[in-house]
Amino acid sequence: MKRISIISISLLTLCIATFVLPGCKKDKTVSKLVKFSFPVLTLNGDPIIILNHGDAFSDPGASWVDTVTGESGTVTASTPVVTTSDGLFVITYSATNKNGLKASVTRDVAVTGISSAFDISGVYLRSGTSATTNVTKLGRGLFQTDNVGGNSLFDPAVFLIQTDSTILIPDQIFPSSGPASFSQAQITYGPPISISYAIAASGYGSQVRTFVKQ
Repeated sequence: MKRISIISISLLTLCIATFVLPGCKKDKTVSKLVKFSFPVLTLNGDPIIILNHGDAFSDPGASWVDTVTGESGTVTASTPVVTTSDGLFVITYSATNKNGLKASVTRDVAVTGISSAFDISGVYLRSGTSATTNVTKLGRGLFQTDNVGGNSLFDPAVFLIQTDSTILIPDQIFPSSGPASFSQAQITYGPPISISYAIAASGYGSQVRTFVKQ
């Protein structure tokens, strides 16, 4: 019986050593506390630039700073601005800090030959609904709507009235869902003035939306 007891104690000691000793190893894992921050970008020059046909575009760029990481710099955009004909270019400037966090800011560059007196700003009602949008003039030929979908998302968008009085709505970024593109865009001068287009973006249907000036 004593022999059996000694063997049992030895086995118990071995089992305890097997489970306890690995826990005594030194943990070499090192953790690093990273403060959460994004770069802050500031446009150099005006946020809206209006050009005539044939004008040269010189990109003013943007400056950025991150006071948490201590970084700063300047950035320019790679978007080509063609001034031989009407066009609206939404230029994006982006910066990334050393922690991989990115921020962006945009500038609108419009090329048009339309008169500076031209103005279609006002309140527009979406047909078949009670939704309204406010259209404001940003510059010669350039306008902004504060509710492009005529819905509860209230995404803003910019558009250009071209020299031939047609409407141009470029691809842009919606705050609610990201990238958006437009098709079937047209404007009729009535009276009353009406603007219609279809929107391809997350959360939007494929229907044509028509807005009539009130």
